[in-house]
Amino acid sequence: PEFLDRTDGGLSVAVGDGDSVLWNTYVTGTQTVVDDTDLDDRSPLFDDDVPGGLLVPIGNHGVFVLLAPPSAIDDETRQFVETLVATTEAAFDRLESESTLRDRDAELEARNSRLRRQIQITEIIRGIDRSLIGADGRSEIERTVPERLLEADSISFAWIGALDASGTSLEPRAWAGTEPEYLDTLSLDLEAGSDEPALRTIRSETPTVVGNVVEGLKQEPWRRSALDAGFQSVVSVPIAFEEYGYGVLTVYADEPDAFGDLERTVFAELGEGIANAITAAKTREALHAEALVELSLELEADDDILARIAAETGAAVVYEGLGTHSGSETVLFFETNDVPSDDVASVLDDLVSVTAFRLVTESDGTCLFEATVSGNVLASRLVRHGASPRSIRANGTTVDITVDVPTTTDVREFVEMLEDHYASVELQSRRHVQRTTHTRQELVTSLFDDLTDRQLEVLRTAYLAGFFEWPRESTGEEIADMLEVTQPTVNRHLRIGQQRLLEQLFEDDSFLLAEGL
Repeated sequence: PEFLDRTDGGLSVAVGDGDSVLWNTYVTGTQTVVDDTDLDDRSPLFDDDVPGGLLVPIGNHGVFVLLAPPSAIDDETRQFVETLVATTEAAFDRLESESTLRDRDAELEARNSRLRRQIQITEIIRGIDRSLIGADGRSEIERTVPERLLEADSISFAWIGALDASGTSLEPRAWAGTEPEYLDTLSLDLEAGSDEPALRTIRSETPTVVGNVVEGLKQEPWRRSALDAGFQSVVSVPIAFEEYGYGVLTVYADEPDAFGDLERTVFAELGEGIANAITAAKTREALHAEALVELSLELEADDDILARIAAETGAAVVYEGLGTHSGSETVLFFETNDVPSDDVASVLDDLVSVTAFRLVTESDGTCLFEATVSGNVLASRLVRHGASPRSIRANGTTVDITVDVPTTTDVREFVEMLEDHYASVELQSRRHVQRTTHTRQELVTSLFDDLTDRQLEVLRTAYLAGFFEWPRESTGEEIADMLEVTQPTVNRHLRIGQQRLLEQLFEDDSFLLAEGL
């Protein structure tokens, strides 16, 4: 009680207080015996009644103070105090170690929990990517993704939205999870000023992550609705392929900070994967559908390879087809008319984007070239966005194209996609067309289904390169070089591909009868 009276219930010393005997004892880690009543110490510990004492540091934990007259501090007393302090220091160290261990265990458990969640989400997304391959159409893709995401323990709700026909409001297209009524509470008008993550993403075309819904609760009304639904954190990513957007995917978790940098990345990749799947489905739809929309457009595309060749040589350049192509390179076949092949070769030599080319055949002023082009070309861009080119013809810097697109295609968005890449795009005509008879379509579909992507690629490249002409315009070795594989590999794929095509042709009697063969 006397000690508490002297310290008014507590004693503190300012860090770095060099005039304090307590501070000096703590810093130096050495015992201090106070036996001078005139000692200038700022603490109220020592005075005329208690002129001295013993101060012993307790490691990094503090200082043990024994208030006693100097004459009472003998060797036995000091030894007892040292033993007591050592025991106290050991106890403090043990408590500190146990506390540190508990903190580390808690941190490790949190990390393991987060790692398990990341692994689970990553595996689910990989499964989604696999399930999207060959999906029948956009509706199936959009329905599948939210449903599969709900397999993750921490995810409570997911939905996909896209701009409406006016382009001014976000429209839910598919959703899954608890509290779907949440969507009814939202104003999804882009001009309404709401900062709901889906709206932020559709405006910025970049991912949005909200780590804790509670923060900013009073400033943003959507947070109250989300919190009422049990949502604690949110990630929203664009569903976009190049500049062609299909909407946004927004996912809600029932715990804060569920979406870190890794989750942001994998969900952004999922958004791209969804867009790719939708584009692939649209492309298949264009190939298989009988009812299509035919678009005729005129482009100012002075940076496209066909337009560059036409402008430099004065020739009309006609697209013949695509060989193998990837995100970085495209093998393009095209014809030129009424211009020497050497002139075309000279232009190709000067184009940095052309990494390789060759003259396939030349006859009566018509030359067929094969060129490997780095980056995007007009034809591959059209195909990747679900269009089937019927003709592409370049005259100078002007390119006239005719393409088939599925009837579900948003023509306005398709044209805007082209406008993002070319100086001028004019839609000259738009009409509904029918493909050939259903029996032929069934055969074509069956043929494509029986061939692997690699077999189809080899057959297409060989056909466009004149491998099946007589005499051959390209050898098997040249086809192998185009595809960067060995000639035996090409021969095997050609033999298998031709066998399957012939099996379909001669075993399908209904097709032969329908065609009058």
